[in-house]
Amino acid sequence: MHIKGIIFDLDGTLLDSSHVWSAAGPNYIKMKGLEPVADFQEKVYGKSLLQAAEYLKSYYKLSDSLQMIMDDINTIVEAEYLYNIKEKEGVRELLGELSKRNIPVCVATLTDKYLVEAVFKRLGILHYFKDIITATEVGSGKDRPDIYYKAAECLGTKAEETLVAEDMVYTVETAKKGGFIVAAVYDKEAENVQDRLKSMADIYVRSWKEFDYNLVG
Repeated sequence: MHIKGIIFDLDGTLLDSSHVWSAAGPNYIKMKGLEPVADFQEKVYGKSLLQAAEYLKSYYKLSDSLQMIMDDINTIVEAEYLYNIKEKEGVRELLGELSKRNIPVCVATLTDKYLVEAVFKRLGILHYFKDIITATEVGSGKDRPDIYYKAAECLGTKAEETLVAEDMVYTVETAKKGGFIVAAVYDKEAENVQDRLKSMADIYVRSWKEFDYNLVG
């Protein structure tokens, strides 16, 4: 295993922010005076913001445009990114060490770019990333490897020499199918699937402090 570049997921992988998105959809529906369906999270699981908006508009027969729905959801989570969300343990040290070793990194995320830039600027880590690739930009969610291929293109690395770091089962599956080396990262929002993640991924870390730098370079 020889890693020449790393593609990081954002929420739950670099940032302690999964809980923000878990609440965003239901809060949006309640804001509209409606009741979220019991399996709401399963319905929007893994979708880009546009795909989620399309589902919400169709299922709840909303009159708002797709852009209005996306803007409203972003508004719900915006304050958390601007003021509250923190990086996960060991992230700052990890990025600094990778920079010293000249390992290029980027982000592949379902979250809109302006929110990523805002939180990274506040945390002082934006300069570490070569680019931020979003599902909205690519036009598909993480049920397909397109976003990872786009990110690898940005890094200038081949899939087989690129590490994708993710915290959810389906994203680990997608990255593996795309031919990438995959690291599964512990997140408390996915506590019940940690054994499965360990069995699927090439690398597993509960904290980025555990990352083995002998794998890169």
